[in-house]
Amino acid sequence: MVGDSAKDEAREAALARLRTVARPDHRHHWDLAEFIADFEGSADATARLLALDAYRSARVVFVTPDNGLRRLREQALHDGKRLLVSTCGIGRGFLGVDGATLTREQAVLASTMEGIDELAHAVTLADVAREWRPTLLVTGALAVTRDGLRLGKGRGYFDLEWALLCTAGAVQRDATVITLVHDIQVTAERLPTAEHDVISDWIVTPSAAIATGRTGMRSGAIEWDRLSAEKIAATPPLQELSS
Repeated sequence: MVGDSAKDEAREAALARLRTVARPDHRHHWDLAEFIADFEGSADATARLLALDAYRSARVVFVTPDNGLRRLREQALHDGKRLLVSTCGIGRGFLGVDGATLTREQAVLASTMEGIDELAHAVTLADVAREWRPTLLVTGALAVTRDGLRLGKGRGYFDLEWALLCTAGAVQRDATVITLVHDIQVTAERLPTAEHDVISDWIVTPSAAIATGRTGMRSGAIEWDRLSAEKIAATPPLQELSS
């Protein structure tokens, strides 16, 4: 598809830029196509995000397991918020932890994807819809356009996480979505969007908080025909909805 080709080209260009500011991963090292990297200045970007009303007013925050979002996960727990995190590849669904129940040392541990299992607990979509219901969702990216189209690794995890939460009634489709990246990951290029693309409301970088001006309601539907039987079997929340 033409749209997919344009996005693939944009990802390759983004990877080349990202290598100049990225920090390696302890498993994937410098293979930046395999993870969403932390980057120089991520602490400044996090501080800028913490100043937004959308963060300050949120009691429950959903944060993806990206390397550059560790400080945000830690601060959300320090601030006594409830943190909902997707496991890598959604392979074990979602984990939840209440920052109000943690010591400062425990919040540091729970902010890492290696340590969160010690303090968080598994939550089903039904649990999220009943008890969690995040009003703010934050994700990283390889790149993001100024109008809010996020380009990840091309595997569609965040779009699927969004659709799962919406389908379960756990997230309102007008909830605030923020993408946190380095300034060089923001591109002025305009790319075609698909119905399942989750457009961000804000892009936060070390130097700016950019309102994308998103209009219209996002889709919250799961495109079941795009999912293989193997993918459904390997993803507990998909099993929960399909049973």
